[in-house]
Order: sequence, then C-alpha cells, then structure tokens
Amino acid sequence: MDAVYVTGGFFATRFAAGYVLPMLPMTDQPIVRIAAKAGVAYGLGFLGGKFLNQRSGQLLMLGGLVEALSDA
Repeated sequence: MDAVYVTGGFFATRFAAGYVLPMLPMTDQPIVRIAAKAGVAYGLGFLGGKFLNQRSGQLLMLGGLVEALSDA
C-alpha cells in the first residue's frame, strides 16, 4: 500500500505542477521549476496528512519529491 501512495504522489505532483507552473513567472528557469514542484509536493503531503493520515501524507510527499528530483 505504501507504493501506491508514493506512486500517487509522483503522478499527482506531475499533474498539479503541469497545471500550476504555467501560471507562475520565470518557470522557464530550471531552479524555479524544480522549487515549484517541491512546493507542490509539500502541499500535497500536507493535504494528504490532513485528509488521510500522517503516514500517507509523508508517502505522498515522498513521491512528489521524487518527481521534483527526477526533473532536476
């Protein structure tokens, strides 16, 4: 079940960042894009911790940070 949360965090961060990044300025610079993806991953983990449970939120954030690092 942990792998499901990590994979979900990975793809949810990818999709959410694809929606949010075009609205932000200077996302053509790699460091801004990576920082924005890390911020989206943190927010996803925070919301997952509030609505699911703390461990699930941490796993969602882990998957999101893997997406941000794969972009780096």
